[in-house]
Amino acid sequence: MEKVERVRTKRAKAPRSALQDERTALLASIIDSSDDAIIGKTLEGTITSWNPAAQLMYGYTAEEIIGKPIVALLCPDRPTEMDEILEKIRNGERVEHYETLRMRKDGTFVQVSLTVSPIRDSSGRLIGASSIARDITERKEVMVRLLATSQYARSLIEASLDPLVTISTEGKITDVNEATIK
Repeated sequence: MEKVERVRTKRAKAPRSALQDERTALLASIIDSSDDAIIGKTLEGTITSWNPAAQLMYGYTAEEIIGKPIVALLCPDRPTEMDEILEKIRNGERVEHYETLRMRKDGTFVQVSLTVSPIRDSSGRLIGASSIARDITERKEVMVRLLATSQYARSLIEASLDPLVTISTEGKITDVNEATIK
């Protein structure tokens, strides 16, 4: 009778195991196909996983970086940044859309928006952190150019000796230059 019970237990566990394997494969596929760098690390900051987008962003292969400290990616002028982030993770907090600089393998910098979340094992114990990094370098450069263009346009408007007024499509005055005020 005991043998029959063991067989039933194995059969009952088999579908669950296959389902878990399928779910794990699906999640791995999602991580591997992401355009964002996804990095797993221990609570001490040792890199445990590295997706293809991380390789494109930072220049390290998974073989080169897994097992190394995450500080390899930190900017020299921000040495305590990861300690502060990991302390929040240890306290159960999630860090969202944290904008910072990271260093690539070739020594150049990339501007990123980080989301760092706790990783827990099946019993709920905190075992590490996952970081999702999005390259925002181009967006930041566009914002700088847009601000410069806006400041240039404003300087042209203010340089005019004639009164200048901007009116919206609803007929409301939205801007005037100094000559208008005088």
